[in-house]
Amino acid sequence: MTWLVILTDSQFVTNKPYEVIKILKEVKPDFMIVRHMNMTISEGNNISAEDAWLLNRSIKTLAVRIERQQANALEIFKFLKTLPEVTKVYYVGDEEREDYELSKSQSSGFGGMISFSVKHKDKIKDYLPKFKVINFAESLGGVESLITYPFYTTQEPIPEELRLHTGADDTLLRLSVGLEDVEDLKEDLRQALS
Repeated sequence: MTWLVILTDSQFVTNKPYEVIKILKEVKPDFMIVRHMNMTISEGNNISAEDAWLLNRSIKTLAVRIERQQANALEIFKFLKTLPEVTKVYYVGDEEREDYELSKSQSSGFGGMISFSVKHKDKIKDYLPKFKVINFAESLGGVESLITYPFYTTQEPIPEELRLHTGADDTLLRLSVGLEDVEDLKEDLRQALS
């Protein structure tokens, strides 16, 4: 069997929010790979020299950035659980999760993504503009902390029944934790969600 693998480099790797780079990896030679490579050459699907240089530079700091994001995320996860407005926190590093041990056995960390639900969905429109350190954006995964409201952004086009089945209801916020000082992030969450 032949495999065609297209890896998508996320913002975590490039360290450039809003940029995603596709990387084609040839597992076994096949006409589909040759066809894709020919299309890439003729249609210009290659990354620019500057983007290649930035990707190379960013990979060198990836481990340090991920370690900081994960450490911050774990602290933010614990902090969110103490806030009265937060009803539920979803984080793969939560030791109370049913699949925590499986996650722990498969990775060396738990990432920087946290989702949480709030008590009052009608207050979300008031919370978001109050953030000073954390920015509101749909793009997640840069070095800065970003928050989004999936119900009206990334999940909005998905039928409501499916959206609710996945847990993306109208009380859910998604936070991509960045490299900022964790105490600054805690204070920003505290003041914005009060």
